Amino acid sequence: EFAFLNGRVGVVPMGYDPDDFTSIPAMPRPKDLVGKFLLVHAGRIYPQARDPRPFLEALAQVRIENPEAADRLRVVLVGEVDPEVAASVDANNLNDHVQLLPWVPLQESIAWMKAADYLLLFGNKGGLQIPGKVYQYLGCRKPIFMTQLVDEDPTAQVVTLAPAARVVRNEVDDLKSALLEIVKRPPAPTSGHEGEAFAWPTLMRRLADQIASSRRAAT
Repeated sequence: EFAFLNGRVGVVPMGYDPDDFTSIPAMPRPKDLVGKFLLVHAGRIYPQARDPRPFLEALAQVRIENPEAADRLRVVLVGEVDPEVAASVDANNLNDHVQLLPWVPLQESIAWMKAADYLLLFGNKGGLQIPGKVYQYLGCRKPIFMTQLVDEDPTAQVVTLAPAARVVRNEVDDLKSALLEIVKRPPAPTSGHEGEAFAWPTLMRRLADQIASSRRAAT
């Protein structure tokens, strides 16, 4: 939302370009991902700010306790992966379930997003920042699976605008239950798209309206 302080200072939030998501087709799935339930994370993971280890541990437990469900689950991390994250994938024996990709052009990143069943988001350790990728996720019109570290993370409110969004406490048991639920009962397609509020054309129209309103008030 726009935030105005005493009617004098306005803040325009981050947004996304809808043309990116109409002009770029989904990434064709490699043979090993065909028929799988795919979670995709796009962008760098900063372990100092976000903690993906509980998610990876939950996935490892699903692999041991429910191998049939785990066989359907696949995760693709697109972008630079910190050595700590790669080490956690190895430590949890998840190399068959988690694919690590290097930096790719934006168009390829969006293509991977559009190929996902769920977009994966690791919540911040603090409550002061909303990652820019969240708005691209909204533009993709895919469900978002967010791991939430702190209650005050404002990202959760934005994420819930996505269809069939899941915001899950960053605890192994909670994450494990949520993973099993989405793979067994995938969300039904939806035509709603409340995330359009963050499309750049929408934001710019609202900004123009606010400027016009401020000018009228000043005369």
